[in-house]
Amino acid sequence: TGLTEGCDDGNFNNNDSCLNSCVVASCGDGFLNPSTEECEPGVPGDTCESLGFDTGTIECISCAYDTSQCSGGGNNCFETDIAALSPQNPNIMMVLDKSGSMFDLSKNWDADNNGMISNSETRWASLYSVTEALFTNFETKVNFGVQLFPYAQAINAYACSVGAPAPDLGLHTTAELLADMPPLDTVGLPNDPGDPGSFGATPTREGLLSAYGSLSVTTLPGEKAVILITDGAANCSAGTDGFPLTADSFDIFDNSVDGEITSALNSGISTYVVGIAIDNMTVNDGPGGEPNNVNTYDILNGYAQSGGTGLMGGPPYFYNTQNQAQLLSDIQDVLNSLQSCFVDLPFPPLFPDITEVYIGGMLVTPYHQGETDCGTFSTGWVYTDTTYTQIELCGSSCTDLGGQGALDVVYKCEGGG
Repeated sequence: TGLTEGCDDGNFNNNDSCLNSCVVASCGDGFLNPSTEECEPGVPGDTCESLGFDTGTIECISCAYDTSQCSGGGNNCFETDIAALSPQNPNIMMVLDKSGSMFDLSKNWDADNNGMISNSETRWASLYSVTEALFTNFETKVNFGVQLFPYAQAINAYACSVGAPAPDLGLHTTAELLADMPPLDTVGLPNDPGDPGSFGATPTREGLLSAYGSLSVTTLPGEKAVILITDGAANCSAGTDGFPLTADSFDIFDNSVDGEITSALNSGISTYVVGIAIDNMTVNDGPGGEPNNVNTYDILNGYAQSGGTGLMGGPPYFYNTQNQAQLLSDIQDVLNSLQSCFVDLPFPPLFPDITEVYIGGMLVTPYHQGETDCGTFSTGWVYTDTTYTQIELCGSSCTDLGGQGALDVVYKCEGGG
C-alpha cells in the first residue's frame, strides 16, 4: 500500500473490501460488498417478491434491507444484519481560560510533574497540548465547540471581552478546533501595576453564557455539557460583556457565575469544572490582578456542585490538576463519562423482542424486555420507547460500547423466517 492508497488488494473487483481506486469499501460508495452489506443504495438488488413476499416496496437503509413495507408471504419478515451503528455524539463546549496568568511563566505550574515549578512551559502551553490530544482522540465521537474567555485578541481595554464560540458546536477537525486558540508557545509579559494582564482578565460569566447559549439552541441530538477550565476566580462583573471597565472590573469577584451554572443545569446543561493549580487559600494581591479576599478553591467547589458534577469524596468537588499529565487524564475521564449510551436504529424491527445486539462480536445480554430506561441495570440493553427506533446500553455494556465505538444489530424473525 502506497502513501496515497487506503488499500490495495491486487485485483480489479469493486465488490470486495478494497475498490479499484484503492479506497476502502464503505456503505454508500456505489458498490455492493456481499461480505458486509445486504444491499447498496442505488445498486439494483432484491425486491419484496424475490425475498418471498407478495407485494410492496423494499428500501435499502444503512446497506441493510428494510422490509417493513413488504406484505404477504408469511410473517413479512426478513432477517436483517445492521453493522457499525454509532452512538449519539455528546455536545460539549470547551470553555477555556485565556487570562494573563495562563501565559505567565512565573505562575505556579509543575508542567512535567517533576516536583519543580516549570520555567519554560506556561499553563496555556499545557492546556493547548492537552486539548490538541483530546480533540484528536475524540474527533469523531464528540460535537465540540470552543469558547475562549476573554476572546483571542483581548488585551488592555478589551480584557473583559468575550466573542462568539470559535468554532461553534459540531463535528470538527482538530485543526479547526485549535484555529482560534493562541499558539502553544505564546508567553505573556509580567503584569505592570494596574495592568489587567497581557492577555486578558477572567470574564468567566460571559464565557459560560456564550457557551450555554450555543448549547441551548443546537438541534444536534445528544447530551449537553460544558467543561470549564480555569486557573483563577471570575472578575469583569462591571457592565455588559465587561464594559465599562473600571478598577473594580478586575479586583472584585463576580459572584453571579454560580447562579448561571445552576440555571444551565435546570435547563439540562451540566458543567464540569477543571482547575489548574488551585491553592486552598484566600488571595489578596492588591489592585489590577485577581479578585481580592476570595478563595478560588472554595469557589470552584461550588461551581462543580451547582453544575451537577461534584466529585464523590470531595472536597475538592472539582478536578484540581497540578501538572500536564493530570490535566490530560482528568479531562479525558470527563469526556469518557459523557460518551453516549444511546444508539438510533435506522428503522424499527418487526419483532423487537428477539432483536440481538452485538459489541465487538459479543452478544449483549440481557435484553430488559418492557423497560424503557436502564435505571440501575448493570449490563444489557433496553429500547427507549415503544417506537423501537432507539436503544440504550446499560452499565458495563455502555462502557464496552465506548471502547468499541459502534455496535451491530440483528433483526430476527419469529420461527427463523
